[in-house]
Amino acid sequence: RRDLRDRLRGGPGSGPGPRPEVEGHLRHCDIVHPCTRAARRRPGCGPTEGPVLTTPLRRPAMATLLLLTNDMHASAEILPALELLPHQVKVAQAEATALLDAPAADVILLDARRDLVGARSLCRLIETTGKEAPLLVIASEGGLAALSSDWGFDDLLLVTAGPAEVDVRLRLAMTPVS
Repeated sequence: RRDLRDRLRGGPGSGPGPRPEVEGHLRHCDIVHPCTRAARRRPGCGPTEGPVLTTPLRRPAMATLLLLTNDMHASAEILPALELLPHQVKVAQAEATALLDAPAADVILLDARRDLVGARSLCRLIETTGKEAPLLVIASEGGLAALSSDWGFDDLLLVTAGPAEVDVRLRLAMTPVS
């Protein structure tokens, strides 16, 4: 009894002491997540021998994007969110002749920020000749009024779209419809 009072008052031998082990794991594992193969083992948790168990990080598959533009700036200036995403971007002229030598891509991005008439005719041409990849139009907010379904694009992206929105729209465009 005296020993208990001393510990409560901060006397000799007081302090939290070592953390208790429960079935080979430190007590925090009972509160947070159990240290299993599915969870990341915390440092100092569980048996000290053997390899540290970690969950493999799942990275999204990187897509190859073909950006058709007449504005020869970096792709990050045309759609700033692309700079923060792991996709590979190939840039080509937004002309019908450039499509003949265009590299293979998972998604085609068409810059319609400044030349809406040219973008519309190129969209229609791509739709008529048959496209092997989904076509997304990059437009400014002011250009939204000119877009219509007869252009033949699959989806649109605003220049101001953030990385999350751009990534989701790209993933949805690449997902086959069942």
